[in-house]
Formats: sequence, C-alpha cells, structure tokens
Amino acid sequence: MSNTPPRCSHEFDPTAAGADPDDYREVTDDDGVWRCPHQTDPAGAANAAGVPEVGGTDRCPFHTDAAATDTRTLTESFRQTVADPDAPSEFLDVELGDVDLTYDVLEAASNRPIDLRHATVDGDFRLAHATVRQRLRLDDARLTGELDCQYAEFDETLSAEGVTAGEGVNFEEATFREPVYLSDATFDGTCRWIEAEFRAGVWCNRATFGKLKTHRVTVDDSVDLSEAEIDEIQLRQGKVHGRALFNQTTFDTASFAETQFHETVQFDGTRLSERLSLRNVTVDDELVVRDVRTPPDGTVVRLNGAHVEGGRLCPAVADSDDTDTGPLVYDLVGATVGDVSLGSRANLDHYRFLDTTFKGFDFAAYRDRLAAVDWQLQAVEWPASRETDERGSTPSPGRVEATFLKAKNGANEVGDTTAAAEFFRREMQARRRTHGRQVFHGGGVERAVAAGRWVGNMLLGTVAGYDERPWRVVATAAVVVSAGAGGFSLLLDSPPHDHPVGYLVVSLESFLTLVLAGGASISSPWIRLFALIEAFVGAVLVALFVFTLTRSIHR
Repeated sequence: MSNTPPRCSHEFDPTAAGADPDDYREVTDDDGVWRCPHQTDPAGAANAAGVPEVGGTDRCPFHTDAAATDTRTLTESFRQTVADPDAPSEFLDVELGDVDLTYDVLEAASNRPIDLRHATVDGDFRLAHATVRQRLRLDDARLTGELDCQYAEFDETLSAEGVTAGEGVNFEEATFREPVYLSDATFDGTCRWIEAEFRAGVWCNRATFGKLKTHRVTVDDSVDLSEAEIDEIQLRQGKVHGRALFNQTTFDTASFAETQFHETVQFDGTRLSERLSLRNVTVDDELVVRDVRTPPDGTVVRLNGAHVEGGRLCPAVADSDDTDTGPLVYDLVGATVGDVSLGSRANLDHYRFLDTTFKGFDFAAYRDRLAAVDWQLQAVEWPASRETDERGSTPSPGRVEATFLKAKNGANEVGDTTAAAEFFRREMQARRRTHGRQVFHGGGVERAVAAGRWVGNMLLGTVAGYDERPWRVVATAAVVVSAGAGGFSLLLDSPPHDHPVGYLVVSLESFLTLVLAGGASISSPWIRLFALIEAFVGAVLVALFVFTLTRSIHR
C-alpha cells in the first residue's frame, strides 16, 4: 500500500456556485469542476479501506469545518504549503477562521498564484506588514471581518473581484506594484486607503463601499470606480497620474479636495445625493461632469480654488422616467478655468464665477446667454436645500470688481473684445459701489476723496458707458445743447435771428465753438461766460465721442 495520502475529496463547481466558469477554466477539469489537489492529513487514523480520517472526514485540513479547526495551526499549514515548491497553491472554496499572516513573506518557488477564490473566512484576513511576492487571488471570497493589508507590500497583482468583506478593507500605507482588481466587490465597513501607493492602477467597477477614506493616496496609473455605489468617499491630497473614472457611479457624499489629477477625470452619468467637493483640485487634462443625476432639490459641485485646464461642466439631466432632477450648480469661487465647455443647455444662473481666473475660456460661445443675464457672473440660483453657507453670502464690491477684471483679462487673451468691453463696464460699476461704501467710512478727507471718485465714476458711466457706449455721448451732447438753448432763452432779451430756433443755433455754435457769418452778437460778459462753459463741455464731449467711437470700432 502506498505511503502517499490520498487527495482531498472536495470539489467545487463554479457554475453551481453562480460564478463564470470561464474565469476558472485554468484550474478546472474537462467537466468544469475543480478538484482539490491537496492531500489529507497523514496523521489521521486509517479506516478499513486505508483512507486516513481527519476529524472524521477524508478532506484536507483546508476543507474541514473552520469552526472545528485550530486557526493558528491552519494558518501555519497554509504558510508552509505556499512556501513548498512541490505543493499546489490552489485553495478554492476553503472555509477558514481568522487568517493572520502579519509580517509574513508569501513567496512560492513558482509563478503560480495563491488562489483563494470563493473562500470563506469567518473573521479577518490579515496581511498587515506582510510582503506578498505572488499573485494573490481572493475573487468571490466572503469575509465576515476585515481584509487588512495595512503597511503590506505586494509585488504582484492583487485580485479580489466580487469579494465581500463585512468590515471593509484596510490598505493604509500599503504598496501595490502591480494592478489591484476590486470590481464587483462589497465592503460594508470603513475602508482605509490612507497614504496607499497603487503603482499600476486600481479597478473597482461596480464595487460597493460604505465609507472610503483615501487621504494622500498615490495612483501612478488609472483609478476606475465606474458604476460603483459609495456612501461616502474622501480622497484628499491625493495624486492620480492616470485617468480617474467615476462614470455612472452613485455617491451619497464625495470629497476630492486638494487632489492632483494629471489626466482626465470623468463624472459621466454620475448620481449625486449630496454635494460633490472638488475644492482646490488640480486637473492637468480634462474634467468632465456630464449627464449627472441629482436629487429633486438639486446639489452643488464645489470647485473653489480648483485649477482646471479643460473639459466639460454640463447641467444635470433627468432619467426618462424621472422628472424630479434638481439643478446642478457649479461653484467656481477662486478657481482657474481653462478651455472648459458648459454645454449647449447651460443655464448661466447655475454657474458662480467669483474671483475666477479665465485661461482660454471661450466667452463667445455663450454671448447670447451672458447678455440675457446682463453679463453677470457671480449671481447664482442656489438649490433650495443650500441655505446658509451659499445662499446667505453676498460678495463685496471689491471681490466683484476683481472678478470682472479677471474676466476682462481672460476675454482679451482669447481675442473676445466684445466680452472684454462688457466685463470692463461691470468692473467699473463694481468700483463705483466700492467708492460708495468708502463715503461712509474713514476720515473726512478719505470720505471726500471717495465721494469725488464716486461722482467721476458715475458721470463716466452715465455719459459714455465707461467709454464703451458712443451713443450715450451723443445723447449727452443733445441734452447739453438743449439745456444751453434754454439758458440762452433766459439770458438774451430777444431770440437770435428773430426766431425761437435762434436760441438752439447759438447753443449749438457755442457747443461746437463754430460761429457762422452773421451770427448773433453777445456783449454781456455773463452770457459770454455761459457760452464759453458750454464750449468747454462741448470740446470734452466731442473728444470723448471720438475716443469712444474708435474704441467701440476696435472692439
């Protein structure tokens, strides 16, 4: 009789377990069934047929009842089996208690993966501070506890697609040198990926997370959370060097504050229950927010202090069977906006530009809509649910003035002189309000200076539309000539040229300093002074008209 213990009798049928048999083809037999390659425990007592019995069963230690097995002994058996170059590294459908591989080095003599697919772990699977030099497969595994990989180093791929961990996954300060696959996984607890390094990307399509904390995480490749469901995600001060995809992802709360994205960031078809915070993020390529679904009362995308080189910031859309989608408001206070499109359906009341810097933004594409809101940038219709921090804030005239100054400079950079002219007018109007505030503050001299500046600003805006409205100069000239005619009618004893129209003729001659032959003779010094004053005003208005007309033609 051979001294070699028989193989374990455990079998695993992926099809019967609801798994895709193609995913297991490399380890199953021709009939699509995987048969455990491990041997039964040779220490067990043989029965009449010569088959050893371990705990009353003909299975290997990894397929006995986990509750009846010493977890420490079983972990040691697992460790020795992985290290044995002659032992198989397949552990499919095992049932284990707590697995503690803390500080271990998992390294086999071959390139075969450590295969724990469809395993059941009644407790935690701990790899804290471990070094894993083999590909580790935990696909479709079920853990009642936590997948703990904090401070671990993975030299090969970690695949945990479809895994379920009742207490989440801990990747804190772990290093992954090859891809990490977590698609279709479910993590009910808090997941901590703080300061983790993913050097070849991480894929979490259709995964479900409770709370995901990823502060200061570094991803050298792409991160894909498309179609995932996440109660709360906090990705702060992270660095993503590849694409970041959140297409059709469902968020309750999402914050990506101060994160650097070096390639495209996409929120295409994303569902938002609360606000999306992108405060102080840097996007070197494109930020795409498109076809987003929002709650009935709407929500806000916070881009305060963000730097976005390009992309699309589109309004929310409603599902075909859902007409209760609320407005999606973009708060761009202090942001830097490059070649960003707002979409063909953009409502400018849902974009707040305040202290915003424009670097390549195409104002011409929205000229009609800007004119419809009188070229206002900072006014916004906040969603009804945002009460205090957004709706209650009123920007100071100084901040509004700075906003239109930056908008004017941005329009000039792209050669849009029409938009630049309109923003200049708004800038000057905001400056007038600043002077108006200063009239009621400070000392007497400061208040007097502010009052003078306010009057000068008001006159320039009224008379010439801040050098952008030549027709206003013409209208002002007509008022001055008419007023002059009225003044001459009071000062002269009889109408010049023996006709009432003579008053208007004298006023127009004084205004233009052009007296035709046969003009009226004026001997009174007071009347001559009145005429000279009108001549001075006329000369100023003529010069202002020429300047304004030339400026408007240049625009």
